[in-house]
Amino acid sequence: MTDEQVYGAVVEWWRKRGIPPSVRDVASMLGVSTSTAHRHLRSLADAGAVHMPKGTHRCIEPVGRFAVIGGRIHELGPVS
Repeated sequence: MTDEQVYGAVVEWWRKRGIPPSVRDVASMLGVSTSTAHRHLRSLADAGAVHMPKGTHRCIEPVGRFAVIGGRIHELGPVS
């Protein structure tokens, strides 16, 4: 299990459903425990790849080359 796989699961969840996943959703997608998913998500949050506010249930948002616009995730390309 890598942070990139977890990030990919977060992005995939957004693309398919248009809402943020919970830690349990990510764990279920990847077939790992919630503590394993949470450890990777915290690592991604510390690196600035996802936004995960404390005290919220369903708020994992990818950051970086993806942006949430109008409640949906969009991949950002190069600026021309």
